[in-house]
Amino acid sequence: MTKIAAIIVCYFPDARRLAGLTLALAHAVDEIIIFNNGGLDEGDLPSLGGKLSIAMREGRNLGIATALNLACEAAQQRGCQYAVIFDQDSQPDSNMIARLLVEFQEWKQQGYKVAAIGPQIVDLRGGSERRAPFVRVSRYSCRKVFEEGTVQVSGLITSGCLLDLSVWKDVAKFDDDLFIDFVDHNWCWQVAAKGYVVLGTTKVKMVHELSSELRTAGQYTLTMYGPTRRYFQSRNAVYHLLHYPFSIGRAQFAIITLAHTILSAAVVDNARWNSLWQCLRGASHGAQKRLGPFRA
Repeated sequence: MTKIAAIIVCYFPDARRLAGLTLALAHAVDEIIIFNNGGLDEGDLPSLGGKLSIAMREGRNLGIATALNLACEAAQQRGCQYAVIFDQDSQPDSNMIARLLVEFQEWKQQGYKVAAIGPQIVDLRGGSERRAPFVRVSRYSCRKVFEEGTVQVSGLITSGCLLDLSVWKDVAKFDDDLFIDFVDHNWCWQVAAKGYVVLGTTKVKMVHELSSELRTAGQYTLTMYGPTRRYFQSRNAVYHLLHYPFSIGRAQFAIITLAHTILSAAVVDNARWNSLWQCLRGASHGAQKRLGPFRA
């Protein structure tokens, strides 16, 4: 019997939204593992019996990569074959996980070595539906994917991603040194290098907020973050550009990501000058391979 764990990584979560997420997942998975990176009040969580467990009760912020590795290990120890990952503000519908698993297993039955599958992400803020396209990175190019259905892609965001825990254990774990940002794409690139495929499907959609706020500048949609997050975004983009196995496509992806980070920081962040300063610091540290947690 297939056993699935839901992993929710929290950092000072909104109590109401987190409770709603755990209740939505209760009938869709066998285990719910909440990793507390800080600010979690366990008293706000619904009672789900033995199905719900808390990891990292002391609430130290270990970053998304380490949190996922420890939570995946806990899921395996509970006998789960699959894990599906969520941020604290994700809003999956009741049949999302089951539909992802069907697509995953259909591709496996066709002979593909499938590592993970993710839904199309939809942001509903501002009264419009913004669909985040998937991306396909090849040796020579990086392009958005607008095909309908379930297709091979090069990266998934962690939230909504359903992964095979045996692939996580035996092929590639999340890179702890990255802390946050690029963790998801890095993992997808690792498993692809070992002959596995990563799938994205427009057959399944999930409502998810991609940043604290979105703003439109002409034809561009810009994301709002704080200065600390800009540090990681810039640092890890430059690190992958300069120190990760090179391809033209990956270089394009890293450059586009870095350009979007700097433009968004300059135009929409509340603390713009501080954000830009952290972009510069992050880029410098990435060039020097100074990874790990935030360096003040």
